[in-house]
Amino acid sequence: MARGLLPRTYGYIERFEWYLVAAHRSPETRRIYQGTLRRFFCYVANPIAPLRSEVHCWLRDRRGAVSASTLNTDLKALRAFYRWAWVMGVSEQDCTLLLPESRRVPRRLPRYLTDQEVGRLLAEPDLTTFTGFRDHVLIRLLYETGLRASEAARLEIGDILPDGLVFVRGGKGNVDRYCPISRELQQLLDAWLQLRRTARPGKKLAVFVSPRGKAWASGRVVWRRVSLYARRALGLARGYDRVRAEARRRPWSGQYPHLLRASMATALLHRGVDLRAVQELLGHSSISTTARYLGVDIEMLKREHRKLRGR
Repeated sequence: MARGLLPRTYGYIERFEWYLVAAHRSPETRRIYQGTLRRFFCYVANPIAPLRSEVHCWLRDRRGAVSASTLNTDLKALRAFYRWAWVMGVSEQDCTLLLPESRRVPRRLPRYLTDQEVGRLLAEPDLTTFTGFRDHVLIRLLYETGLRASEAARLEIGDILPDGLVFVRGGKGNVDRYCPISRELQQLLDAWLQLRRTARPGKKLAVFVSPRGKAWASGRVVWRRVSLYARRALGLARGYDRVRAEARRRPWSGQYPHLLRASMATALLHRGVDLRAVQELLGHSSISTTARYLGVDIEMLKREHRKLRGR
């Protein structure tokens, strides 16, 4: 049975947060891990030395509420915390031994948009308005560079370099990278920065701001802006509010910015770009993550396979 979070457990979470920051874990990872720890600590009597029966009961209840991949993330968060607690001497026993192995989740191929669908999405914003022109530039930037939503929200004016590059600060795992952009996108960004001045942003450095000059708080704003045009142009997620009400009243996530990221990777691979180059552009730490995008273009694989027999 769930309990309230005891005051002494806040100290454990705070100290673990410092460790995650020192280990260069991303803000999103820290947020997810904190949420898992808070839920788990409310369930057990002693968070530093939980009973095996408490762990099993919590996992049983959790399995009935979330998917297997989400449960694997919960287990990963708990392993990281109890590994830290054991090494730092916070806990007198290695509680990672109480946690079961993660379940194997079938690999899902990433969704992506065709060139025609991307064109329809880019044509949806009204370029004669402040927000329409801004959102058109945003969608073009997401598709051409593969930026994550949070990376686009953090983008600053100084990150737009004059030699056709965008400097992406603090990506996943706090890894910085450079993304080349086309001359057309460079011109669009220059035009947007001129229009941006009319919003009177003051000393704010964020590239994307509201009509009142306010910087975007997080990547969630990017998600909302892109999803708005995706529903209009492509008919995606029609009636999603009704679906959300049926699915435990949780917000439906279409992952629209990530959909553009997958579309960019798929388009590059389809045109024969080296997998290592795509990995660098996307900022993946492992090439196996980038290789997932190969699976979405079965026709390309068939064409390459036919070269084996020269037909």
